[in-house]
Amino acid sequence: MTASSADGPAVDIVSALQTAAYSFISGFPVFALHAAVTLAMLFIGVTVYMLLTPHKELRLVRAGNPAAAISLGAVVLGLALPLAVCMATSLNWADIVIWGAATL
Repeated sequence: MTASSADGPAVDIVSALQTAAYSFISGFPVFALHAAVTLAMLFIGVTVYMLLTPHKELRLVRAGNPAAAISLGAVVLGLALPLAVCMATSLNWADIVIWGAATL
């Protein structure tokens, strides 16, 4: 099954789909591991922040305090951005742990 375009040669659609499927199958477990490590580090960072902060922000958020919710959201975002850069530039999960610990 092939399709041809006006600009280029015929493309084997089945072969292209198989290549894409194999690429997904081989790359998705690595992505899932990197995402899990990054999310675990984010959780650890937010937990440490909440333990070190003298205010009980989670209790204040549950009580309906918008300032505490904005503050906690900013902390999560501020910790997530460097971790996202670590995940995007790392080659393996150990790189994420090392550079993530350095950024947190």
